[in-house]
Amino acid sequence: MSTDIEAPRPPAPEKCWTCRRRRLKCDGTIPACRKCITNGLECPGYGKQLKWMSGVASRGYMKDTAYKSDPAPPRLRKKRQGLVVLEYEPSPKCRSSASSACTSSSPLSITSSPPTQLTDPIFQDMGYNARYLLTYFDRKVCTVMTICDEARTPYRELMPLVGSSEGVANAMMAVAALHAMHASIGSPIMLSHAVQANSIHVNEKQLDVLQSQLLHHCITFKQKALEFLSVALQDPHQHNELQTFGTAVVLVLLECFETGAGSWAIHLDGAKKLLEAGIQKSSTLEAFVEELMLFEIFGSTFVPPNVVSTSITTRTFSATSPETILFCNSFVCPVELLQPITSATAKSRIARQAMLNLSNAAECTSAIEDLKSDLIKIQQFHSLAWVEKVIQVTGYLATVSRQIIAQMCLIWKLSAAIYVSRLLYTLTGDAQYLSPIVDDLITAFIPIQNKVQLKFLLWPAVIAGISTTRPDHRAWILSTLDEIWRLTLCANAKGAAMVLKKLWEMKDARIHEIGDDHGQGWDWLCDMSTLDGYWLLF
Repeated sequence: MSTDIEAPRPPAPEKCWTCRRRRLKCDGTIPACRKCITNGLECPGYGKQLKWMSGVASRGYMKDTAYKSDPAPPRLRKKRQGLVVLEYEPSPKCRSSASSACTSSSPLSITSSPPTQLTDPIFQDMGYNARYLLTYFDRKVCTVMTICDEARTPYRELMPLVGSSEGVANAMMAVAALHAMHASIGSPIMLSHAVQANSIHVNEKQLDVLQSQLLHHCITFKQKALEFLSVALQDPHQHNELQTFGTAVVLVLLECFETGAGSWAIHLDGAKKLLEAGIQKSSTLEAFVEELMLFEIFGSTFVPPNVVSTSITTRTFSATSPETILFCNSFVCPVELLQPITSATAKSRIARQAMLNLSNAAECTSAIEDLKSDLIKIQQFHSLAWVEKVIQVTGYLATVSRQIIAQMCLIWKLSAAIYVSRLLYTLTGDAQYLSPIVDDLITAFIPIQNKVQLKFLLWPAVIAGISTTRPDHRAWILSTLDEIWRLTLCANAKGAAMVLKKLWEMKDARIHEIGDDHGQGWDWLCDMSTLDGYWLLF
């Protein structure tokens, strides 16, 4: 059908500075044009750029000539602290194309380039994309893992090593690219493909130019980080370096953001072997050891035996009194709760193994008694007293509401009690360990439901989902996990929802077959071991 009115043509995309200089047609993609990437050139972007001049004139016979100015009274200027940062300011066309690409409702969606740091020697020899992604990691990803701006995170302390270690830099850039892609797409695309096809194969035709670029960066930098780690492990001069250890731990974090069911256990085991080989002590290393312990403790709760050991955690707790370990992580999970969770996981495995060997009845009985002792420790823990103690020692928690901290601590206490109780019930069949504290746990979530601190409570939400018997609770838990995904853009939150749906399906089938109205005898650990992959739901 013809018409006399011709539709207006869309404005041509603005050329990047490299394409302008080479007089080529530019596709105007963000953060770098594809033509520069294809030709192996650095794309400086589209916005205004600063150019250092050696004189007043830029052309003509007075070029590169400078003269002393007349003495003038000094002007009072505020001294600039820290790095000299050049703001990258996209043109209006670039801003509109970037905002249209980031359709996610997440508050972490990227709509403009973060500032590119120029004067810091760490970033001086890096290209635009590398500086962009490392800045994104510092500003966005590290913020996800802290309870407040003042809180300490070992990943941010590892940033000074990106200039001397390609492994650390590549691992961080892979995480940043993946996080930015999640913000743009609004869903963990690698998780859905990995579950459906048991392997990650993404059709790039489903992605726009920005998303395709981010996916390419994520895969490329991850592969480079893995290659660095492989070479470093074979080099006796590098296998005991902090850079190698940090690369392994960041790769564990990458698996959490990617699917939550990948090769995180392999990277975790490799990091522990590096630590046992001997690394020079530092404050950064101590912070990463705490991070490693958290991965050990909660990673071992949902996987079969011999997949994840708690060797580092057990040795640390046995060598140091729990009262002297502050362990003020952003998850606000006290060490007085972490220790019985670790012990209960280990003792339940010993008891299960002893049950298979009828001759080890004494060992089974001893392990069950230890489990009961762990449950008593959790029940006797006073959340409010711990909050008062920890706030006096740590300065950064003073910026967070005490009610929020106390509520988070209560949620961890109740979820730990449910976890140990379920272990005891599956071993003893004693109904006293089925006390209805799941309702108390879900009620404890209510004051923090609309708070940003909800992002740290994935493990308690999964425990509530495993233990509940009410359909309305299931809907609430799925909604909570979806909110955690929105706050973190971490794929293991979506993975947790998928795991719970599968477990509920198994449980409902068992109830239908056996006639157990409440499914009280359900052994969720046994059913979880039948699922594909080892899930890190933390």
